Amino acid sequence: MRLPQVGVITGVAAALASTGCTCDSRRTDDSPLGQTGAALLADPPATSQPGKPGPLAVAVVFDQLGSDTLQRLWPLLDEAGAFKTAARRGAYFKRAAYPYLNTLTAPGHAAIFTGAPPHRSGIAGNEEWREDRGVVVPTVDSPGIEVFGRSEVTAGTSRLRAQTVAESLVQTTGGKAKVVSLSLKDRGALLPVGKGANACLWFDSTLGAFTSSTQCGKALPPWLSEHQRKHPIKALIQPWLPLDAERYAELLGPDDAPGEGGWGRTFPHDPSKVPSPSSTLRMHPALSEYLVGLGETATVAERMGRDDVADLLVISFSGTDYVGHNFGPHSWEYADHLIRADRKLGAWLSELAERSRLSVMITSDHGVAPLPERSTAEGKSAGRLFASELQAHLEQALDAQVAALDGGWVAAVIGSFIHFSRAAKEREGFADVLKVAKRALEGVDGVASVDVLHGAPLPDDAQLLASLPPTGAPELFLHPKPYWVFGYGVPPGSGTNHGSGQSYDQQVPLLFYGEGVGHLVEDDPVDQLRAAPTLASLLGTQLSDPATLPALPLRP
Repeated sequence: MRLPQVGVITGVAAALASTGCTCDSRRTDDSPLGQTGAALLADPPATSQPGKPGPLAVAVVFDQLGSDTLQRLWPLLDEAGAFKTAARRGAYFKRAAYPYLNTLTAPGHAAIFTGAPPHRSGIAGNEEWREDRGVVVPTVDSPGIEVFGRSEVTAGTSRLRAQTVAESLVQTTGGKAKVVSLSLKDRGALLPVGKGANACLWFDSTLGAFTSSTQCGKALPPWLSEHQRKHPIKALIQPWLPLDAERYAELLGPDDAPGEGGWGRTFPHDPSKVPSPSSTLRMHPALSEYLVGLGETATVAERMGRDDVADLLVISFSGTDYVGHNFGPHSWEYADHLIRADRKLGAWLSELAERSRLSVMITSDHGVAPLPERSTAEGKSAGRLFASELQAHLEQALDAQVAALDGGWVAAVIGSFIHFSRAAKEREGFADVLKVAKRALEGVDGVASVDVLHGAPLPDDAQLLASLPPTGAPELFLHPKPYWVFGYGVPPGSGTNHGSGQSYDQQVPLLFYGEGVGHLVEDDPVDQLRAAPTLASLLGTQLSDPATLPALPLRP
């Protein structure tokens, strides 16, 4: 089932206008948010006190952590870890839901820190089709913005159209606020802060080191070189062993499960045994623990939380995503990685709270589907959809039912987004071509339905319209059936994915604790687009977009 809408989106520009939608993006008493908000809504807490240092906010994203996954692994987590500390001391919204369908890393990170869905943020996927260049490129590809040490790569936030909390904070403080963003992925570091960071760093497996781009400064911060010299990443290339194999076997089942793959199927996992050790380090929990240490160095070097101006540190743990894709959310590997990262983060945040007025937000950019093999064993229809096979099927059907087209009909299949070639779109009767394509795709096992987005009227689906980029929208949008995922994994036929409107992809945990936060637990769904304005309120700033939803209540 698709998740019931927990908030509908305004500002879908011409798309919503063409459907005649007059939806209000803010909570109404008869919406699913009404029961939550009416009972708990309070004025935003004060975030500054004369004569005391300003708050340091640490915003943490565990890439690929669904609500149900966290609840299932809760008994394995440490009491002193970040999650249980936050739940015990602060506000825990168990099911914060993304009100759009393309639940992916880049749109999720943008939404967490801008409060905007893809149509307003401009970030609709990890990759996008650039018709002007005739290529599929990463969403953070930004010509002219160079990556240090990688002359052939560019990375920035030129596609980001919404203001981030970091940018608002820097503007509010007259440039005095310190902002640092850390991740293993470039998009996980860049999109949370936009152009508002003093330092923005990510791990480059080709370099085997952390790097950045010229968007974030003219050079890498000197403290990064010193940190990597004192703590060489090569030292992390050690076998990965499970913390508690006996307990994992008892609670999670066997280590070797059907559908796992990508770095062996069972413990131990040894990065030194593969041709490119740095590439497997992205799955190794040691690199996630290293990320926490890098955050500690950054807060000290940048003197964050030491004066009366609010500062923001963002840490995005990409390792859980890499592990989840390859081994699935029920695996020993996923559990072990999450436990270790949570434990390391919790210990450091406890130390940080002793010397800073600290506020913490913990959430995720999306969930994930179970491995298809697991779902099949449970009696569900499940499987994998591969872009290359979908494109070949479309080409064959159109060649047979319309005519062969020089250069081909389909330009790119990127998850649910299906883009047609310029020649196809210029062909007379293109609307009929799309009808043929829609019927052909809906005959594929695992495809639930296909929406035609070229021409009017557009589908009356607020979540779909919120998912579309403001420009360069695809001609077709494919909805996979529940438990069917877009193919991911090496070798092919292994691994799992996300990117749908199913609850396991849309619902994620959202927790706050520390300065200005009381204790409350909310079981009902809330809109994840409220995370950004809530974080902003803790920092004493606010987002400029008038469509921004209200901050969540953080006191009972």
